[in-house]
Amino acid sequence: MKHQGKHHGQSWKATLTDAQRNEINKLKLAHKKKVYPLKAQIKQAKVELALLVTSDNPQQNEISQAINRIVRLKAEKIHLKTVHRINVRSVLNEHQRVLFDLKVLKKAYKGKKHHKKGHSR
Repeated sequence: MKHQGKHHGQSWKATLTDAQRNEINKLKLAHKKKVYPLKAQIKQAKVELALLVTSDNPQQNEISQAINRIVRLKAEKIHLKTVHRINVRSVLNEHQRVLFDLKVLKKAYKGKKHHKKGHSR
């Protein structure tokens, strides 16, 4: 079992049967096939926004459209992630769902941590 940070509670993943693990891996693969192209589109849209902002004659309308595109793509990514979590949750038994739900709630509360070398906050 993987070490779970400061807390040594049981991971929902450690309790999976082989059949559950197989089903979740199938769901994960399908999810990644949808999300990876979306992530690439988000990166491209961010580059396009940066180019618009740094152009010699920035056009607010084009910048706003680029921002809106990024927001739409991110919303789609969040939607896909939520559907994936619901699908994974449907494979779990009651005890596993409790552990899974605790992990989802903890992630929602803590959010993402972005630590980049050379950047201080």
